Amino acid sequence: MRRTIGCLALGALLWGGSLLAIQQQGKLRVEDVTRYVVPPVEVLSAVATDFENLLADSYWLLFLQMNGENLVVEAPSRRDFTHAYPSLDLITTMDPEFHDAALFGSWVLADGERLEEARTLIAKGMKRHPRDYRYPYQLGILEFLYGKRYLEAARYFETASNLPDAPPGTRRFAASMYQKGSKSELAIQTWRAIHQGAGDARSREIAERALRKLGVSP
Repeated sequence: MRRTIGCLALGALLWGGSLLAIQQQGKLRVEDVTRYVVPPVEVLSAVATDFENLLADSYWLLFLQMNGENLVVEAPSRRDFTHAYPSLDLITTMDPEFHDAALFGSWVLADGERLEEARTLIAKGMKRHPRDYRYPYQLGILEFLYGKRYLEAARYFETASNLPDAPPGTRRFAASMYQKGSKSELAIQTWRAIHQGAGDARSREIAERALRKLGVSP
């Protein structure tokens, strides 16, 4: 009974906070910052039994509002990503199946120059969902586009390529990253595996061109 009352009180506070945020939207746009509290995950986990998805959805809406406001701020120095990772960590803890929160959220973090937090968020998803190719695939993209760590990107793409439902081009991305990272032998090995594999004809043609460019035969 006490837990139920606590959950209802928590829900009421969160609902009231959401209404206040909506009422103050004009002020928030002027200040270019969303103000809301992200309590420790451990505290919510202890009292939010049966309300986890509701809390995750509520904080997801607040996160989207915050991100939307950051997008319309012209000066990058005035964008505020303070609450981004704590919100995403809470959301994905309350609802581990909320994959879009982790995947889209990692883009927001990386774009907000919080790449390490983006890595942490996706690594958390990889640990919980080791058979889901989307997490290592996303880490590969983040390392390539934001981290410029091509060998790490290659390894994540290669990991993703061995998981169910991975896009056909994932292993090609791995080979390209090895090549970009000056690991010619690994690039050749990966391109040859693609060329000799049971993939589509287009992938084999791309692999053959890449191998000839590297000065070796398929």
